[in-house]
Amino acid sequence: MKYLRYFAVFMVMMQCISILSAQKEQVKYDFDSTKVYLIDLKDGSRLFAKVMEVDGDKVRVKVASNATFVISFSQIASAKEVLPERIKDGKYWFENPHATRYLFAPSARNLKKGEWYYQNAYLVLNSFNYGVTDYFSIGGGLEIISTLAFGRPLFFITPKVGFEVSEKLNLGGGIIYYSTDDNRRRHFGIGYGIATYGTSDRNLTAGVGWGYFYGEFLNKPIVVLSGMSRVRRRWSLISENWIAYIEGEYQGIFSYGVRFFGEKIAVDLAFLVNKDIFEALFPGVPYVDFVVKF
Repeated sequence: MKYLRYFAVFMVMMQCISILSAQKEQVKYDFDSTKVYLIDLKDGSRLFAKVMEVDGDKVRVKVASNATFVISFSQIASAKEVLPERIKDGKYWFENPHATRYLFAPSARNLKKGEWYYQNAYLVLNSFNYGVTDYFSIGGGLEIISTLAFGRPLFFITPKVGFEVSEKLNLGGGIIYYSTDDNRRRHFGIGYGIATYGTSDRNLTAGVGWGYFYGEFLNKPIVVLSGMSRVRRRWSLISENWIAYIEGEYQGIFSYGVRFFGEKIAVDLAFLVNKDIFEALFPGVPYVDFVVKF
């Protein structure tokens, strides 16, 4: 009987905690009837709706089909305003989940504080990037074939700063640094500055940097030109192009492809080309990667 009493007291305490937690979670949202919201409910469903009326702890909303629903604040897991430019043909175009990078080269846009993503290219090149602040991110990665086959990993780090100068202009800079071991002649990388013009869906980036190879800096700059254009709700055209002064002349590696994405994931299917590659292997060397954002 003693254990039954303890169990009964424990169950009452748990019920009180549950009630108090439920009450705490009933957030009062300051809805505006002139705006549209994306409302996630605790049962896992999602409403893309306009708020018609707020009555106490309940809200009446109208969805795209003109059907109306009454939901209580306690049912809402989260709600955020949808900006007018995110509504196209009556559909919600979610934010580009991977606007801070092209295939490998960065844009001047930065991750927000606390955001991070994992990127995998060719299933062997793994990298992470984390937004330390809204203006500074740090990343790094490892190539696993050299690690497993030779015990000499190729690793890299990618610190970057990025600032919004105006609504459509971002400026930034950073370092892409690679190393294979402690021998300084196997260290290489680039320090760069970049400018990105446009929105997160459609933008162009120009960058200039100085490379460090085989123990010394190059005496000619490396130029990077990249761009992306979102042409449908779930896919964009993308291009990233590197031009460097090699063996007495400027040579380039160019790319073109398509990025498919959802709200938290992106997949790139592209081709890498230059004159020699294009003549030997049409339409170019395939490039595949995917990104998961958190």
